[in-house]
Amino acid sequence: MGKPITKDDFINRHSAFFQGLGFDVQFAGCMYYMLGLGLSDTISYEREDDFVIKRPENGETIMEYYQVKHSKDGGNMVDSDDDFWKTLSNWIHLYEISIQKEQKTFFTKGRFILLTNKKPKNFLYCRIKDLRDGIINIDEVRACINNKLNENPSYKDILHSLYNIEPILLNQFLHKVEIKHFDNFLGAMYENFLAIHNNPSNADSIVKNLIGALWQYKHDCNGSFEFTGLTFRQKFKDILEKIAFNNTVTLDQVDDPDLEHENMDHAMVMVDQLKSIKIISDDAGKDDFSLSLYLVKFFKLKNALQYFYKIQLMTERSESNYDKIARLKWKSIFISYQSSLIQKDKNHEKISDQEKAKAGCSTFIKAMESPFEVAGQKTQDDLSEAWYLKLSNLWPPKIVWHFDWFKKHIEKS
Repeated sequence: MGKPITKDDFINRHSAFFQGLGFDVQFAGCMYYMLGLGLSDTISYEREDDFVIKRPENGETIMEYYQVKHSKDGGNMVDSDDDFWKTLSNWIHLYEISIQKEQKTFFTKGRFILLTNKKPKNFLYCRIKDLRDGIINIDEVRACINNKLNENPSYKDILHSLYNIEPILLNQFLHKVEIKHFDNFLGAMYENFLAIHNNPSNADSIVKNLIGALWQYKHDCNGSFEFTGLTFRQKFKDILEKIAFNNTVTLDQVDDPDLEHENMDHAMVMVDQLKSIKIISDDAGKDDFSLSLYLVKFFKLKNALQYFYKIQLMTERSESNYDKIARLKWKSIFISYQSSLIQKDKNHEKISDQEKAKAGCSTFIKAMESPFEVAGQKTQDDLSEAWYLKLSNLWPPKIVWHFDWFKKHIEKS
């Protein structure tokens, strides 16, 4: 329970595991971006580049090319650093081997990102940043390249290649070149996971298991490593579902509410539903014993959710997942206990108020006896009961007990 471990603790805790896998920083860079894929985005590993992401934007496909360059000691990426020049050379080569139709938009629909643990101190990259910021123009960049050529540096071949690109195309290309600095790729990947998923407290085990599963898949896929955001979530559903579940989520650590200080208006939909199926009487108030039992459960969960969010034990995503699972469980119970009413309604047969109340009461009682499961584990009884009540209190309600409420709020939605 509580906040997740730090990135340094994550690395130290699992370093032997990563070393045993042979896990490398190139794949860590790929995973960093894989975690944030949009559902329609596509990531490919070791194809045209270290990895490539295709993103649909405004009816077009944007290609993002990624190179990962890592040094044991980090340091600076200076003028003579081969990593910088080899990366530029690779991107120019991709342009040159593209078919003529693709070359026309290769740079305008492309992004070129170098990921490194070195700090960029390269003269050309400084000029590229100035170009992007509008401080200089492409003619000044070309003049800078030409001046450097006169010094006959070791990387003169790539400078020649750049200088020989038409100025308009070179301008398009350099506007899309970017260097992103990472002190530690594994640490960055772990922190990115925390940022995306709002710091689930079991993040270290989830990320460790995900790394292992993805690394194994990479070795088994015969070079066909490619996922959309959707297929990634589907393939590793069992691991990712743990984001939404932590078996420490119980109501035990939260005190019972004092009903004298709770606003009963906040529970009125739930109360009206209980009255409709005669679980409580029409004139029941908060002092009514039966009603008070359900109000305590309802307000206890309401207060607990605030606490869970505060300590980062639950996120919007995990709460939504609980909602979805609870509704599926309720739906099966509702259909089981009200199938005869549903059939009568289809046949335009009359259904008495007594039948509706009886079926609704049976549905409610069965739900209160039926904890739902998240990631293969049953929730605490008190938690599941309170969750059903929570969903019955929304407007429009997501869970109903009485057949008339079903017809009005569920069937037509």
